[in-house]
Amino acid sequence: MKADISISDSTLIDFLELILENGPQTAYAMREIAGKSYGTTHLYLNEMEKRQLLKIYDEKPHKSGKTKKFFGPTITGIMGVFLYNLEFQEQEIETKDNEKEMEDQLRTIYHKWKHIKPFTEEIKEFAGFSEEQILNDPESETYFIRYMHFFIGLASQASRLQEESIQDKMVMYALHLATGEQKEQYISFVKFMADYSEGYKNSIITGVKKIRSDMDDILDVLK
Repeated sequence: MKADISISDSTLIDFLELILENGPQTAYAMREIAGKSYGTTHLYLNEMEKRQLLKIYDEKPHKSGKTKKFFGPTITGIMGVFLYNLEFQEQEIETKDNEKEMEDQLRTIYHKWKHIKPFTEEIKEFAGFSEEQILNDPESETYFIRYMHFFIGLASQASRLQEESIQDKMVMYALHLATGEQKEQYISFVKFMADYSEGYKNSIITGVKKIRSDMDDILDVLK
């Protein structure tokens, strides 16, 4: 029987939080810290890796001849943890206390992980920050928090993380806000990010051009 593991599964969230708090972990270390069985740990690791909630950060040879794999979070995985707290613990992102708590947690995560190369690559891929900005610019923390806060709120509204990774869909989905009731909010966010991150600016330009192209294809069919 196929196991049913969703983002609403508290065990999945427990494993993600364990990694966030303790740094990159092997399956063995996760099993020991979490007190789970070998089978359960590997079941969840495989599922989280498949869903791009975590990925392999490093590999080292083991004396047994096997390879030790160290797992760390993806941006999608971090969003998944916050989304779980918002949706399944009935928190409200809009309250000032919860906003401050979220920002403090994101700040802690950023400082703990930004010097670890695979996480740096995650930020570069998603938010478009340069490595120089991530490692040496104190302002990058503010932009990281704003970026994550915006998309966690968006994912909470759309509940998209329950079904699939948002890695390749985040920018495209968010662009549709530009024609809805949240247009002014989204444009303000885009300007805020694009002024800092050339990579993010380019991803938005690419996304807008794709939407235009898609709309032209639809119009061509209707002619």
